[in-house]
Amino acid sequence: MTADIFEYSLRLINKYNRIASKPRCYGTDELLYTAEVHIIAAVGSRSKTTVTELSEQMGITKGAISQTLKKLEGKGYICRCVSEKRRNEVHITLSEKGQKVYEYHNAMHGNTREIIEKNLDSETEQAVYRLMKVLDDMLDSINDN
Repeated sequence: MTADIFEYSLRLINKYNRIASKPRCYGTDELLYTAEVHIIAAVGSRSKTTVTELSEQMGITKGAISQTLKKLEGKGYICRCVSEKRRNEVHITLSEKGQKVYEYHNAMHGNTREIIEKNLDSETEQAVYRLMKVLDDMLDSINDN
């Protein structure tokens, strides 16, 4: 059974990677990659955020976050402003266009949550969460080596 879970996890990861490699529309006429949309979602979930906070939240390097933010800023989805308290800190917020993508993405996730809630009881949901935590920790340990 453990081997089946492992193989199925790899299958899901591969399927996700294939889907994420194709840009899609998220409530605007412009195509966006999944990585871009997830950064928009992470920025939108906070009133102000920084590259460091996004990196920690998403488990992505600061360099990768910075590169994607530069693209999103060029496309008009995010805004950067220097912190009033700390001049060396830059806060990132969503533009009006970014807010539209954020809301569209949240609606998509709401539908996903409804499907999961309809198909999993609380005990099963907790078991799946524990499994995902084990896989997350395992990937962290591989990444650290």
